[in-house]
This record gives sequence, structure tokens and C-alpha cells, in this order.
Amino acid sequence: MAIGKIYDEGFETDLEREAVDDALGEVESGNEYDKSILFDVLKWSDYSELNAIMNQLADEIIDVPGNKQEKYKRHLKVILCNLYAAYTISPKYYVAISLNKNNYAPGSRYNALKIAYEPTSHIVHKIKNVDLIQFKIGFHDDQGSSRVSRMRAAGKLLEAFAACKDTIIARHPNRETIILKNIDKTLKKYRDTEDTFRYRDNLVKINAAIASASITLDMPDDEFRQLNQGSLKKRNIPIDLNMSQLYRVFNNGSFTQGGRFYGGWWQLVPEEQRKHILIDGEPTVELDYKALHPTLLYLEQAGHLPDDDPYVLEGHQGDKFMREVGKSMLLIAINAKDSSQGLRATRRHLEGKFGKDEGRIHGLDLGDVIEQYKMKHKLISWYFYTGYGTKLQFKDSWLAERIMLRLIKAGIVCLGVHDSFIVKQRHRHELFQAMEVVFEAKYHALPGID
Repeated sequence: MAIGKIYDEGFETDLEREAVDDALGEVESGNEYDKSILFDVLKWSDYSELNAIMNQLADEIIDVPGNKQEKYKRHLKVILCNLYAAYTISPKYYVAISLNKNNYAPGSRYNALKIAYEPTSHIVHKIKNVDLIQFKIGFHDDQGSSRVSRMRAAGKLLEAFAACKDTIIARHPNRETIILKNIDKTLKKYRDTEDTFRYRDNLVKINAAIASASITLDMPDDEFRQLNQGSLKKRNIPIDLNMSQLYRVFNNGSFTQGGRFYGGWWQLVPEEQRKHILIDGEPTVELDYKALHPTLLYLEQAGHLPDDDPYVLEGHQGDKFMREVGKSMLLIAINAKDSSQGLRATRRHLEGKFGKDEGRIHGLDLGDVIEQYKMKHKLISWYFYTGYGTKLQFKDSWLAERIMLRLIKAGIVCLGVHDSFIVKQRHRHELFQAMEVVFEAKYHALPGID
């Protein structure tokens, strides 16, 4: 396992995740150890309840010389924050943690708290030995199967967590906000440039604006629990309303691929539920660019906008099901690197959206459908199954950054969801204008905006 795998840095859109998961062969499992969150070296909390647990536990288990005690307490706190974060999802949830020395890089820019192997391993085994965690050691067998270790709160630690009422787990404020990933999704070292300094400075402005507002979800508790369970089932990521600070993830070892903004809890909320988001107690509106990636491809290749809705085939106007098929197929085709992977991912996405028993899905010949879309989009079909999507993500992240900054100058808080944006309803006109002006200045064309 490479160093980047132990960090929970970023997630893709639903369609991109489908393609990635399909390529990796990930499947749902009934194994209880699959109900876990990744150990995050930046999980943190300054709440008194958790600090009290940490201080008491430190007195009991930390047995290192005085000059190392603060370092070990810092490691203990990160471990407790991860265990508590898993507990808040469910007491049955585990933390997946690597205890392989090669998976730790305390000097990395992505490890602001300098979490290292030796203190982490020492503390995990200490709390295991006093029955404060349930622990399952990881393995790597001869057949190529592997699993990192799992741990979850138990005994008196579980009781202490149950007594916490106000503790909130966040991520350390000194975390790196400009993330560069290799092709295999591991984190990549890089030297800062004028661009990365600017990206980071702009994130400070964007995050400060978001932090100045109250971002909430106007939804009964039982509906929110159901929504959260859906997110856990789909992505294994909880909707944590405290997670509102954004970071950017660049892909394939390049600062011209990816670059999208991640980290906001609203990005995990399905589109139909995002209408319940409030900013400072006010109702919101969401606008998005119509068929942005196909539109960008047409502008890049042909110099003009698509003639009609890129997602609708001739004869299927008004057919919402076939439009969803087209949307799924085109976006996955643009992101996937081969057609077999893309077609499998498309079918999985449609089954997830409409149900496996949906007769129309069962009867679809997706190979034939994609050929029809190739005919419809002759000008851009050569981009299909080339993995070009990450370059388009960089283009939409460029738009997103400028839209959010423009609105911040006007005193308007804006929540980005890649190619769509959420503002207070009374700021709808300003958002529409910002989206139009930024796009036209870059591409000399007026975009479709919903």
C-alpha cells in the first residue's frame, strides 16, 4: 500500500466514482470489517470532552521520556479523533489503519501533524492491551488479497464516547489544501509554484467566506439520518455538517488535470435534497451549467456550442429515462479509459439510480446506444474512452474558482458543487450573471444555465 492510500483525500462525482470503482473491481460486502472509515492523519478536535479523555488516557498509557510526551499525546489525540468519528457514524464502525511503517511520511506536506509510524503503532497496541479498542490485524495473503488493520472503540472508551454530547471532529486547520495525486491515486510530492501559491491563497478567501456563514440543512432528524445512511452506503462517507472547508485535488501527477474543489458536506447531498440547504437561515437556489463537459468539448474541437441537448438522441426528446442514459453514458465515456470499463460503469450507475429490475435497463444494448451517441457527436467522439475528463475537470475548476471569488467580492457566500453553485435565493441574479460573465470571458460564447 502506497503512502497516499491511508489518507481520506477527496472523492469523485458519482459518475466518476462508478468508473473508478468498476476499474478497481470494488463490490459491496457483508463483511463487518468493510464498515469502516480510513484513518485520517489530520482529524482533530479542541473540544473539552475529547481533551479530557485524551489527558486521562495519556496519564495511563504514555510511558515515554518527558521530551517525547507531547508528541505521543498528539498522536493519541489523532487516534481518538478517528475512533470517535467512526463511533458517531455507528458504534459498529471501524477505523481502517495501516500499521505498515512504509505507509507513514511524517515529513510530507500532507501530514501537517507529523503523524509517524512508531508513536501510532505504540499507542494502538497500548490501548488494545487494556481493552479500549476491538482490534483486527491486517493481512496480505498469497492470493493477492489484503486488508489493513481495523479498530473501533470498546470497553471504557466506548462508555466515554457515549458520554460526549458536544464534541465535534474536524480536520486540523494547518492541513494542506492543494492536493496532487498520482495516477494510482496516491499522494504526490511537489514543489510550490506561483500557481499553487495562488490556488492556496484563493482557497483561504473562499474558506473564510464559507466560515463566516451558517450553512445548515432544513430537514427533520429522521430524514437526515436516512440521507446520511444513503451516503454511507454509496460512498462510505458520512454527511458531517461541520465539514465545510474546501480543498482542491489535482490528478495524474499534473496541475492541469482535476483541480476540483472538495470537502464541503453539501457536495454529498443528492441534488433533489440540496434545495433544503440554508445559508444564514435563508432559502437557497442552485444553478448549474447545462451539459458542461460536452459543451467544453464542442467549443474546444468545433469552436461552437452543441446544436441541441447533447444527452438526447433523435426520437427520444422528452424521455427522461433515455436522457439519464445519455448523460451517464457520455460523462462516463469522457472519463473512462476504455469502453468495456465505461459500459459496465454506465450499467451500474443506471441500476443504482433506477433499480436492477427496471425493465428498460435490462433491455438496453449499451454498446448500440454508445454507437448512436458517437454518430450524434462525430466532432467530439474521439475523446470517448481516453480519460480526457480530468482535463475538463481542470477547466470547470477554473470557472468555479473565478465564480466563487467574484461573488465573494460582492459579499455573497457561494457553495460550489463542481459545475453548479448554491447561493441565497435573493442572490440568484448575481450568481447567474457571474456564471455567464466568467464563461463568456473565457470561451467567447454564452453558456446554457439552469
